[in-house]
Amino acid sequence: ITKDGVAVSTVLGLEELFIFRSENGGKNWNENPLSLGKAHDHQTLIQDLRGNIIYLISIQGNNIYVNYSLDSGKTFDNPNRFRFSNLGSNTMTPVLLEDGTLMISFTTFNRPAIGGSRNGGKSERLKKTLCLTIPYNIDTGFGLPLFLSEECETGFPVLANNLSAKGFENYMYYVCSSQTTKSILFNSSNTKGESWTAGTHISSFTRKV
Repeated sequence: ITKDGVAVSTVLGLEELFIFRSENGGKNWNENPLSLGKAHDHQTLIQDLRGNIIYLISIQGNNIYVNYSLDSGKTFDNPNRFRFSNLGSNTMTPVLLEDGTLMISFTTFNRPAIGGSRNGGKSERLKKTLCLTIPYNIDTGFGLPLFLSEECETGFPVLANNLSAKGFENYMYYVCSSQTTKSILFNSSNTKGESWTAGTHISSFTRKV
């Protein structure tokens, strides 16, 4: 929900990513939603209230995709893409730092299969994933991808921060799961992602079937 009260929602259709808007508290939504094209997955929205900017992040094909709106979601005319490698990737949750930098977390989750063909599309799923963050700035675009962890296993990690916590404005926190150790791993950074603590096992769990 934007600063001027407009609700903005994303919907992943069969082939396209759509943006819907409501200006009356969700009672009505636009009948002709904005399309951002095909091949998107795992989209997220985050807004910078200081600049009234709405960011949309997704994985499009195998590219990290960032777009933003300056008019409460009416238009998203600023697509930017970054391809990390030929490994399969997926974007996770983003955060905004105090200086307005958008930090995007993403993971790599498979690789070309041994004995398979890259062009043939065969892949080998890895149990452990490589977790990284990449900074994004409207003026300068994507920065250098920053290593986060290689302790996490398959799943959907979460990156978070809290700008209202005095003295901790630039801290970021990252949680993921490890099926091998049956624990949740916690990492933190106070260097804008340049370095991270080693994963701390904060909880154990037993899966019941």
